[in-house]
Amino acid sequence: LTLSANSWPSRVVANQKSQTFEYNSPENIQQSFDLQYVTPTNHRLLLECIVEAHRSEVFDKLLNARALSLRIDGSVDRTQSDKIYVLGEVVTASGDAEQVFLRVAEPQTRGAVGVLGEVKQALEASFGENATVLLERASSVVTDGASVNVGEKTGLWSLLQSERSEVVNRVTERRFCRY
Repeated sequence: LTLSANSWPSRVVANQKSQTFEYNSPENIQQSFDLQYVTPTNHRLLLECIVEAHRSEVFDKLLNARALSLRIDGSVDRTQSDKIYVLGEVVTASGDAEQVFLRVAEPQTRGAVGVLGEVKQALEASFGENATVLLERASSVVTDGASVNVGEKTGLWSLLQSERSEVVNRVTERRFCRY
């Protein structure tokens, strides 16, 4: 409970430990851990360190998957704020299905345009300029049947298809222009 618990070195140590920690390994199952009280702010920082340590592994998993499906769902939290959850479902090279949490965000714009903006922002925040590669590689989108998702012209599905077509066209133009 000292000020040093919030300092920069603790973030570095947490990052280093998270790179080598495997919760389900036989060595860790046998050990007993002392529970520590962590403030919500410190917990968020700890999770950010773990995520940063494994970001490239997650991107490689999504990029090298046999199939990538984006899963998008909206919900209202206990403070009555709209939240958009973005996940990736992949089929790995070995044929296993895995789900990867990408981001939760609050749409700044209402309707399908706001949801699409958050999906793009989720991919960009997680993977930077590589986000467009994932959008290009996505083979499906999974949502519920809410009206914001299924509108024929202005629903999330149609907006996402248009966005994906633009990405594919830009990539094709860049590849074509090289030759």
